[in-house]
Amino acid sequence: MKTNLLKASERTARGTRACRKLRQSGFIPVNCYSAQEKDGKTSHETLALQASAYDIMQILAKHGSLLDLQFGKRKELAVMREIQRDSFGDDVLHIDLQMIDANKPIEFPVDLVLKGEAKGARTGGRLIAQMRQLVVKALPAKIPAELIVKVDDLEIDMSVYVRDIKLSDGVTTAVSGDAVIVQCLPPLTEEQLASTTTAAAPGAIEPELIVKPKKDEDGEAAPAEGGA
Repeated sequence: MKTNLLKASERTARGTRACRKLRQSGFIPVNCYSAQEKDGKTSHETLALQASAYDIMQILAKHGSLLDLQFGKRKELAVMREIQRDSFGDDVLHIDLQMIDANKPIEFPVDLVLKGEAKGARTGGRLIAQMRQLVVKALPAKIPAELIVKVDDLEIDMSVYVRDIKLSDGVTTAVSGDAVIVQCLPPLTEEQLASTTTAAAPGAIEPELIVKPKKDEDGEAAPAEGGA
């Protein structure tokens, strides 16, 4: 996977108000974590950084997750682990990075890209993607930017499985080879269409919405509402 250069600088002001002011000035707060092993012991480091919102958005537009992170006199290889956005999903509020070793394999989610037009879809079938990403393990430089899934020969009641994806040398996945990536299902029957319409009718019981605790604007987990 190609690396993207991200220049950052240390930030001293912390907290919600400081992060809000930082974003108003065109920067995004960044937390960077590392874990290093030495003499059988693991030491952890957490850095509070800031980076240009424009630079970060350019990297995200290219689906870049592997970074050459520069700050001060240091240059580290890092990956994006979490991107916190606003409630509309447009603006990036905060980013978490993890420093990695170029000589050690890492696990990383890679986008699955469907290519072609399934034969079954041309005859009325429904192409359903069950997976959007596949977690692979490899040295950072060998992680693919994307994995192509060809669906041209897919007919109704056929599927593409994880085992059908050809991974490059040095790239593995712990996901079961029997896991379905995409399948072509038969068209819905009139009875199925009717039951779908009934289920969506007013008065139907809606599933309970589970809300995860929000992070505050400095990246720390905020307490859930309604707690003791």
